[in-house]
Amino acid sequence: LELPLLDVSGGGIGLMVSLDLAKLFQRGDKLIDCKMMLPDEGLLVAILSVRNLFDVTTRNGSRYVRVGCEFVDLPAPRLTMVQRYITRIERERKARLNGLA
Repeated sequence: LELPLLDVSGGGIGLMVSLDLAKLFQRGDKLIDCKMMLPDEGLLVAILSVRNLFDVTTRNGSRYVRVGCEFVDLPAPRLTMVQRYITRIERERKARLNGLA
């Protein structure tokens, strides 16, 4: 499956899943060999554990399920990759808020 990535943290990711596809996910499921492209960092391959699922309704009335996943035994070099990505994104966000970008 190819799914939109909602957020990334040092501990895991949030996925946006249609209501139909949400039936494929249950708390505790292990997702093996997940591939995530982190812009300017490269391909991150990881094992994910589904930790939570909850319905979300957007302002325009669209509904989806947010699937919160935790990284499982992420090796140090891959964790470093995630941390570099987060640091860069936060730096860019702050620059935009301060009118510097």
